[in-house]
Amino acid sequence: MPLPLYWLALGAFCIGTETFMIAPLLPAISAELGVTVAAAGQLVTVFAITYAFAAPILATLLGHRDRKALLVGALVAFAAANVVAAAAANFLQLLAGQFLLALAASVFMPGANATAATIVAPESRGRAIAVVIGGLTVAMAFGVPIGSLIGSVFSWRAAFAIVAGVSAISVIGLLFGLSRSAPGPVPTLAQRVAVARRPAVLLALLTTAVWATGVFAFYTFVAPFLSGPAAIDSSYLPLVLLAFGVAGWIGNQAGGRMTDRRGPERTLRLSLLVLACTYVVNGIVGGLGGSPLAGVAVVAAFLVGGMAGWAFHPSQTSRLVHLAPDAPMVALSLNQSALYLGNAAGAALGAVAVAHGGLAQLGWFSAACQIAALAILFAGGAVARRHATAAF
Repeated sequence: MPLPLYWLALGAFCIGTETFMIAPLLPAISAELGVTVAAAGQLVTVFAITYAFAAPILATLLGHRDRKALLVGALVAFAAANVVAAAAANFLQLLAGQFLLALAASVFMPGANATAATIVAPESRGRAIAVVIGGLTVAMAFGVPIGSLIGSVFSWRAAFAIVAGVSAISVIGLLFGLSRSAPGPVPTLAQRVAVARRPAVLLALLTTAVWATGVFAFYTFVAPFLSGPAAIDSSYLPLVLLAFGVAGWIGNQAGGRMTDRRGPERTLRLSLLVLACTYVVNGIVGGLGGSPLAGVAVVAAFLVGGMAGWAFHPSQTSRLVHLAPDAPMVALSLNQSALYLGNAAGAALGAVAVAHGGLAQLGWFSAACQIAALAILFAGGAVARRHATAAF
């Protein structure tokens, strides 16, 4: 694979680290800036909802620009926004930093995927995009626990500062390693909406959004949940997150292989069902109160959930490409927006659950979301089969 792909992957790693590292840093941010943990969770909501709506709009407005200049500019802005976040004097300034970070990320990630697909031969495009997306997977496995560790040893501000530094390294790599290239055809907003309005595609996107709502309702508040109802010493949190990231990587690989062997729908059904069961375990344990046995049960469910949750990604990607073979990149960009909308909804609704029912309610809410996503998946499969039959 060409070296520029790995500079793009490093940029994706920075964005993935910043996206996910907020969750374990929430208690420290809450304590220093004088807001509740539930209020601090809105940092995730602001980032996610900004990304979800900005990505298709900015991709349309800026898609005709030189890709190298666009990618470098987006990553420079991302590094600068991390500095703003690190220097925030109050919660509103940190929220503003998250808004700027989301804008920069929403320009970089679609552009990075599109560039990856154009700098290799057509038969290598899948692997090239996988290299870039792999930066996000590695961020979950290593960037998030490292960010959590830095935050616990130094401060949450240091985590933002280090992400800014690594982003600058990626900027240098892209400046010297990526050639200028003319942008390809850019779908209009109308074309994106037309793809999203297809019944089978719309139900698939809704599946992603509801799945992500459940996942991020729990993950946003994972640090206080593990140290609260699960009674796990906070010093072990980076290690638990590292194990979760490794489990997610295993699940991602297994999900891809199972999708190839048994098809995306079967893989997605199993993923959602197992994920729902792990959240039920968390709901039960959370209601019983902390104990060593409860901590073991929660960590075990958390790791199994990591495998099941990350198995969702390759399966859903494959399914969307199958549902929109004439516009796969549009379908996948819409899926990213659905993912971040679910991220925003999960963080917001999780905050409501925490504020009114306590941390123990998160497991039950997240389990309900996975069951709802499973029901939507069945409905979408029926619609897709009916349209396929009608076509013949």
